[in-house]
Amino acid sequence: MTPVDDPWENFRDQAQKSIDEILVSYRKNDRVVTRRKGTIKRNGKVFQSDGYAARGFLHKETIYGKRTPPGSNEERFIVRKPVDSLTNSAQIEKIIDPVVRRVITNRLIDLGVDVTARKYDVPKWAFFNIGDDGLKTPLLYMPSKSGKSIPIRKVRIEENLGNAVTVTKDQTQWVNPRNNHHVGIYQHENGRLEEVVVTFWDAVQRKMLGEHVFQRQLENGAKLVNTLQINDLLLLGLSNEALLEELDTRTIRKCLYRVQKLSEGDYYFRLHTESTINRDENGYFSRLSLRRLAELNAIKVQIGPSGKLKLAK
Repeated sequence: MTPVDDPWENFRDQAQKSIDEILVSYRKNDRVVTRRKGTIKRNGKVFQSDGYAARGFLHKETIYGKRTPPGSNEERFIVRKPVDSLTNSAQIEKIIDPVVRRVITNRLIDLGVDVTARKYDVPKWAFFNIGDDGLKTPLLYMPSKSGKSIPIRKVRIEENLGNAVTVTKDQTQWVNPRNNHHVGIYQHENGRLEEVVVTFWDAVQRKMLGEHVFQRQLENGAKLVNTLQINDLLLLGLSNEALLEELDTRTIRKCLYRVQKLSEGDYYFRLHTESTINRDENGYFSRLSLRRLAELNAIKVQIGPSGKLKLAK
C-alpha cells in the first residue's frame, strides 16, 4: 500500500488533540410505551386496532410455577429445566425432588466428581449418550411404583425470585421482570437518602394508569431529588457544580462516567469514552453505593447537540 502524506504539518498531533477533547454522548430511550394503530383482517372482515406497546422487554422469557416443596411449609418458585442444562453444584442443590437429586449425584460420583466439595462442575454429557445419528439416550432413570424405570430428561429447580410478578389471574404463572427502568433517589426531612428501584414492568404500569413514571414523593414523605437511568452521564469527584463552567474538556473527560447497570444498592459506572464493558481497572469502571455516590458529589449532566456539557434538568 502506498503511504499517504499528511495533508499538513503536525496533522496527527492536531487530530489527536481534537480527539482528546471529544465528549461522548449516549442515546437514552425515555419512552416507556407508544400508541399503535393498525388494521387486522380476520374471517374476511377488517378491524381497526388501537392500543399501546411497551418499548422494551417486560420480563425474562422463563415462566415459573409456585408450589410448596416436600418437607417445607413455604411456597417456592419452580421451573423445569433439561437435565443436561445443569452445569454446576449450585444448580444440583436446587433440584427439588430428593430422589432425582440422589440419582444425579450418584451418577456424578461414578464419574469421579467430588460432590462433597463446596463447588464443582458437571461433566459435559454426564447424563446422556450421544449416538452417531446425534440422538441422545438417557443414562439416568428413577424407579416408579409400577416397577418401570422412568428416564430423567428434565428436573424441577427451585429459584429465589425477590420481585416476581404474576401474568395470570389465577396466579399459576410467574415471571422475573427483565430489567430496571430507573432508580429514584429520595431525601427525607432529616437529610437521609433513600433509593427505590423501579423495574420496566412497574414503569409501564404507572404509565398505563396515568401516573408519573418517576414518583415525586414516597408515602413516608421523602421527596424525589434525583434519578438514575442507563446511559445517564455523571461527573464524579468534583467539589462543586459551579466549577463546571471553569473546567476544560480534558479535565471533564477524566471524571465523566455513564451509568452502565443499576441494581438495588449497587450502581455501575464506566468512563464515558469506554466502548467496551470488559475493562474493570480503576479509572475506567466504578461500582458505587448510594452513600459513596453522595460522597463523590455526583453531578448529573447532559451533552447537547453541539457537544457542550450542561447540567441535567
